[in-house]
Amino acid sequence: MSKPNVLVIMTDEERYPTPYETPAVTRFRRDHLPARDRIRDGGLELHRHYVGATACVPSRATMFTGQYPSLHHVSQTDGIAKGPDDPSMHWLDPRRVPTLGHWFRAAGYDTHYRGKWHISHADLPSADGFGLATCDDDGVLDRDAIAAYRSADRLDPFGFSGWIGREPHGAAKNNCGTVRDPLYAEEVADVFAELAKASKAGPWLAVASFVNPHDIAFAGGIYELLLGYELDPAVPEIPAAPSQADSFAGRPACQEQFTQLWPQMVAHQPPDGAYRRL
Repeated sequence: MSKPNVLVIMTDEERYPTPYETPAVTRFRRDHLPARDRIRDGGLELHRHYVGATACVPSRATMFTGQYPSLHHVSQTDGIAKGPDDPSMHWLDPRRVPTLGHWFRAAGYDTHYRGKWHISHADLPSADGFGLATCDDDGVLDRDAIAAYRSADRLDPFGFSGWIGREPHGAAKNNCGTVRDPLYAEEVADVFAELAKASKAGPWLAVASFVNPHDIAFAGGIYELLLGYELDPAVPEIPAAPSQADSFAGRPACQEQFTQLWPQMVAHQPPDGAYRRL
C-alpha cells in the first residue's frame, strides 16, 4: 500500500463552535462557510479536543511537536513585552524535540511548509530590524527577498522545506492576513505544481498555514475609527459567553491581572456585541 500524501491546513484565531451558539449563527456558518462543511463531511470532526498550551507560540510548538511546554520549553509569545531577540524569549530548539516535519521525513516524505510559522525566530535580518519583508503593503512581491528565503531554507533544521518569510507578526499592514493569505495560497499552489512536475514519486506532507481570522486583533474600538470599516449586516448577533460575568473570587490571581493589564498595553477592545460579531 502506497503512503498517502498529507495536507495540513491551519488558520489562526479560529475556534470551535460554542455550545451556546444560536440557530442564527448556525445558519450563518452553513451559508457562508461551505468549505468547512465539505471538509467536515469528508473527514473526522473531533468534539472533545483541548489545547495543550495557550497563546500563539507555545500553542504552535505544542501542535507541531505533540509535547507540552514543560518539554519543548516554549512558554511565551513575542510582541508587546518581549522582542524576538530578548534573552528570556525561548523559541523552539530543533535539537530538543522532533517536530511533525522530522517524523514525516524519517518516514520517507518530502515535507513543505508555507505560511505562518511563529515557532522559532526564522526571519532573515533587515536594515529596519523588523525582518526581511517579501511583499509591500499592497501585496506586491519582492522577488530578491523571496530568493533569499529560498536559499536560506530557515525551517530545514525543524524538518520542513521551502518556507518564505517574513513572519506575519506585528501591526504592519503587510503582516495582516488580508495581504498575506492570498500570497500563501499562491505559494501552496506553486508547491503542488512543482510536485506534479517532479520525477520523484515519493509521498509528501504540505503545511498551508494561514493568518486569518487573526486580523480580529486589529478590529473594534479605535481600529474601527482608524481603518474605517463597517460590520457586514449579514453577520448575526453573537451571544456572550455564560461565563463572561463570572467572579474572579477563588481563581488564580493572574486571570484578573490579565483583564486589568491587557487594556493598558493595547487599545481596549470591549467584549460587547459588536466585537463578538467580528
